[in-house]
Amino acid sequence: MSDSPLRPVFRPKSIAVFGGEAGAGTPGGELARNLLHGGFDGPILPVHPSAPALRGTLTYRSIEALPLTPDLALIASPAGEVPGLLDQLGRRGTRAAVVYATDFAAAGAAAAASLRQRMMAAARPHRLRIIGPACLGIIVPSLGLNATYAASPCRAGDLAFVTESGSILDAVLGWAAGSGVGFSLAASLGDAADVDVGEVLDYLSFDPLSRAVLLYVERIVQPRRFLSAARALARIKPVIVYRPAAIGETPVLDCEGQPLIDSDLVFDAAFQRAGMLPVAQLSDLIAATRTVSMRRRPAGDRLAIIANGRGLATAVADVVRVQGGVLSSLSAATGERLDRALPPGWGGRNPVNVFPDAGADRFRAAVDAVVDDAGSDVAVVILGPTATGDRTAAAAAVAEALGATKMPGIAVWLGTDADGAGTSLAANGIPVYDNFAAAVTAVLQLTRFRRNQDMLMQTPDSTPELFASDLGAARAIVE
Repeated sequence: MSDSPLRPVFRPKSIAVFGGEAGAGTPGGELARNLLHGGFDGPILPVHPSAPALRGTLTYRSIEALPLTPDLALIASPAGEVPGLLDQLGRRGTRAAVVYATDFAAAGAAAAASLRQRMMAAARPHRLRIIGPACLGIIVPSLGLNATYAASPCRAGDLAFVTESGSILDAVLGWAAGSGVGFSLAASLGDAADVDVGEVLDYLSFDPLSRAVLLYVERIVQPRRFLSAARALARIKPVIVYRPAAIGETPVLDCEGQPLIDSDLVFDAAFQRAGMLPVAQLSDLIAATRTVSMRRRPAGDRLAIIANGRGLATAVADVVRVQGGVLSSLSAATGERLDRALPPGWGGRNPVNVFPDAGADRFRAAVDAVVDDAGSDVAVVILGPTATGDRTAAAAAVAEALGATKMPGIAVWLGTDADGAGTSLAANGIPVYDNFAAAVTAVLQLTRFRRNQDMLMQTPDSTPELFASDLGAARAIVE
């Protein structure tokens, strides 16, 4: 970690700020507010040629006037000033910068390309790495570092989120703030003129604070580096990726003018082969924050369902079928156990109806029987609202039963949770959902993730099987 070229970006000990003097509601003003109020305990050094202070923090007139060399520079200045600042910072010894400017293209495509070239030419001799331009910035909550102009705060957690899009990062932070989800690191890379997603994945492979990684990618500039980094990271941490459909992308056509390849399918295949879990939409990426929290991975895709109501059980089974899942077949021995534990009419097969008046003992007996069945891979327990059963005690029993087995299990808590019983399931490490469609989606995500992990570990046969040699034809070609 200490040798990573991105250490000054994500673990800086001192920070210089440029262009942060603007008022509230502007990128520079909001950047200054977030940075100075974030709790970062290292030196923060605002640079301004005339203003005496930035939000109560004394400024310095120039880079030469700084009392020390900053690890990281945050540059919210206009695009035209960026190359000169980077050159001066590089000469001073700074090794990383975040460039927020979005006005590179204001003078046209040719001028923007020239300005980017000047920016990179200024940084390259000094080995100064750049995040951006046109990015929202970076957040490392464990350091109290919020170097963004995002509207929402970010709490500490163990998920890393990496995206090119600043608006997506802003949206995800807003959702996380209201859902209690925390991050180890959050980064918007913008145009990624220098540091790209692949390099950040390399860094995250060695980041002890990041247990899982969520990605939003629109384009992959260096596919080899990206896939190499993704494969290495996916061997040790779950990586979940969302790439939106390639709207407006120029298709590759065959001789008849028909699309030759579907780029979305190509990307999905590459993601899967690298051991990542691609998801179909942004909401699935957000929902996956609970999916990756499961401590156990399913050995297969056969779902066993337990619900306190026949209608609920049937509805969930229907969702499983619609989403392409597989209902497990319970053995005769499991059926006999359930016959002894449940009232007559429980169904005799999967899904299992424990009836609305089920309490702790009945739920516990049903879960114990199902998780002991060798024909099931995942248990899904539905606790619907009821006036006749004790859901609070049932939730505790379900948490205990699922916690004691090797089979992965999830719970669905429907209705209000005034006494916090549903929350207690989550506190015991059981993923809890408030609707069964999302729960089934999560389980199927897990099974796809397991298959992708299996693919990651596969290697080609040393001798091709789908291949026949023609030695005579080969010699003729050589001659």
